[in-house]
Amino acid sequence: MASGGFSCILETMIRITIGNDDRDVRDVTFPWLRSAVEQLRQSGSPVCVKVSIAVGEIDMILATRDCPAGEGGRPFRGDERKIFELWKARKLDTDQFTARDLEEFLTAIRKL
Repeated sequence: MASGGFSCILETMIRITIGNDDRDVRDVTFPWLRSAVEQLRQSGSPVCVKVSIAVGEIDMILATRDCPAGEGGRPFRGDERKIFELWKARKLDTDQFTARDLEEFLTAIRKL
C-alpha cells in the first residue's frame, strides 16, 4: 500500500474507526492501522474496529467482535454480500484478525 493511504473515488464515503479514533479511509495508513490495533491489544482494551461504507447502493457498517452489539440490520443486498464475504475471508469477524488482515480488506474493497 502507498504510504499516503488508500485512494479511490468510492473512498470518499468509507470511514474506519479503531477504538475512539475515526478516520476517512483516505487518511488511513498501514502504520496507523498496526499501531492502533496493537495499542488496544497491549492495553487489554477491546479491539473494536468499524468500517462504514456508504457508496451508491452500498450502505453498511461492519464491526469486529469486540465492538458493542448494535441493533440487527437488514439482509445484505448486491455488492454488500461480496463485501461481507471479504470481511469474513480476512478473519475480521473473529478476534484473531491482524492489522494486515484489515489492510488487505480495505485494499480488496477498493477493487469492487
